[in-house]
Amino acid sequence: MEEAVLKELLNTFKAEKEYRNDGYYRIRQGQGETYELAFLVPDSCGTTSVSPQITISKVADRWVPIKLLDFTSTPIKQLERTVATEDALEEALKALVNKFKHSTKKSTD
Repeated sequence: MEEAVLKELLNTFKAEKEYRNDGYYRIRQGQGETYELAFLVPDSCGTTSVSPQITISKVADRWVPIKLLDFTSTPIKQLERTVATEDALEEALKALVNKFKHSTKKSTD
């Protein structure tokens, strides 16, 4: 993901989850040069579950996905970046970024 895309998202979404149209959205800074992008859905315990949460890390001039958690999939999905998982992580990040952007458009219509 390009730096400009992350900055655009950071201008709209914050560390506290915010409900928009179809669920809760959150971006929070992790340790070092990492961020967690998460879409959360209400669960049966009155809290929320990540669906998914993707951790990105700065590598050179790009932000790359390094970890994915999805507590609503069956079985629970947990991926760490390896050669075997990098394509799946990149696709999941693209889908999540598009979901974030789409929620912004719908909430302003």
